[in-house]
Amino acid sequence: MHVSAKGVALGVVSFFELLLGSGFLDLFLRNFLSLPASIYSKSMFANIVEYSCRTVPPHVWCVVAFLLFLFEATQVLAETSDAEKAYDDGNYLKALELWLPLAEDGDISAQYNVATLYRMGRGVPANLVAAVGWYRSAAEQGHARSQVNLGRLYLEGRGVKRDVFQALAWFQKAADSDDSLGHYFLGRQYVRGVGVPQNYGQAASFFRRSAEQGLRDAAYELAVLYKRGEGIGRDDGEAIKWFSAAAYAGHVDAQFSMGVIYEEGQGVPVDLGRAYFWYNVAAASGHVTSESNRYRLAPELTVEQLSEVRRGLREWRDRIP
Repeated sequence: MHVSAKGVALGVVSFFELLLGSGFLDLFLRNFLSLPASIYSKSMFANIVEYSCRTVPPHVWCVVAFLLFLFEATQVLAETSDAEKAYDDGNYLKALELWLPLAEDGDISAQYNVATLYRMGRGVPANLVAAVGWYRSAAEQGHARSQVNLGRLYLEGRGVKRDVFQALAWFQKAADSDDSLGHYFLGRQYVRGVGVPQNYGQAASFFRRSAEQGLRDAAYELAVLYKRGEGIGRDDGEAIKWFSAAAYAGHVDAQFSMGVIYEEGQGVPVDLGRAYFWYNVAAASGHVTSESNRYRLAPELTVEQLSEVRRGLREWRDRIP
């Protein structure tokens, strides 16, 4: 969730109103506006500081410090908001120009965004070495998604020498923060036995935690393990549950799997209408086998079934933003 600069600015105004009502701001101004003439005999600024340190109550200085902090925060949020708008508008170079100074000042979100622009070659030529550097800066400050992306680059040997153990270490750090992608990528390594002994049970545990957080890829992988009975007992009901969750979230292979489940009656009664529906949904995203399966099934459906499927497909399209 991003906080708008306008919202922060309104908060600052409200805070000033609160100060005016409480008398703190009035006390502060009176201390500065009622300075004795003697302070002008030396450096004005030095004397103001010296006099104010002796006369202004400590809690007023706390208020001043807080206001300065709010002012700085408002400036940073304004720049971040402008960068996000530029990115959303496809003006990646402007976004980079706005994020880069913030990243250099240590802002972890800006570091992540700059790294991603370099990784994807948006606004600048792709530079994986630079991407690794910026992801590392944010990852070392605890930014979970930077930890995941840094881990992926280590795993793939892009922008850095391939090191599966470094990859695992960064995935684990992200998972320790309960990041869904951290859990997911750890699960994948346990399925494949990359850097760790192959362990489907451990993989299922990581996939489940990620799927429960809504990651569709994890839901699909967990469904596959339930369908095959790998690492966990085979359970068609759980497989359907997680295939369905992934399919409704837009996972194309899960949508195809739902078609197969209903066509073959795997854990559910055979329902060619539902099978045809899911094959159509997957085919719309370019799934080749689903495309051929829907043409194969169409002649087997009644006029009523075809009409119901078409209505369902219209509703499906309407739900997509």
